[in-house]
Amino acid sequence: MAGGEIQLFVDTTTVLESNEVKALAIFAEECLEAYPEIPPLKEFCCNL
Repeated sequence: MAGGEIQLFVDTTTVLESNEVKALAIFAEECLEAYPEIPPLKEFCCNL
């Protein structure tokens, strides 16, 4: 958490459902069925 940045969430479901943070992208090849509004990083730049 250096510099006030959060690099990784482990309990993603709890965090997303709390609406305390907004996920900008996910580390996956495709959108998750439970969260279709969160795009995979592959759409931006990263081939996983």
